Amino acid sequence: MDSGLNRLKMICKWCHVGTCLASVVIIVLILALLSLIGLVTLYPDAVDMSTIHVDEFDGELTAGQFVGLCILTTLMLILLLAILIILGNIFKSISKEYSPFIESNYRRLMIVASLTLLSLIFVPFENIIGLNVDYVSNTITILFVSLLIYSLALIFRYGQYLQKESDETL
Repeated sequence: MDSGLNRLKMICKWCHVGTCLASVVIIVLILALLSLIGLVTLYPDAVDMSTIHVDEFDGELTAGQFVGLCILTTLMLILLLAILIILGNIFKSISKEYSPFIESNYRRLMIVASLTLLSLIFVPFENIIGLNVDYVSNTITILFVSLLIYSLALIFRYGQYLQKESDETL
């Protein structure tokens, strides 16, 4: 059992490093998008909209749609960044703690499930700004992923209970 737990700790250590690197990339993307929003807002003639092609749009992209798309993408990236930071904290605690089944990991997973569910608010806005996305498919996928993460949180809660029972028996 110790070798399996040590393997889990090593994997989680590398997953923590991966989430940290991904967070840095997302921060850079957010800063780039904010700069682009500022550029297009302050200097609308500086960007030739006819050269920007987004497959999901019907027709030519207007400056307003482009700024809306950039704002929507920035907000989604901020939400993804929050999820990645929390997942990184879960991986870090698993790699450091005696057991992965601790109260803070349960709470963190519940927050990730809630944030995933919160991402549903972006689906209607994708259609409002003119993106041709499958509303039903996106909604079902988000609900399913959120339910999976919620279930995993409950498994962690039960593991926490079993860990406590085991520790008290010894």
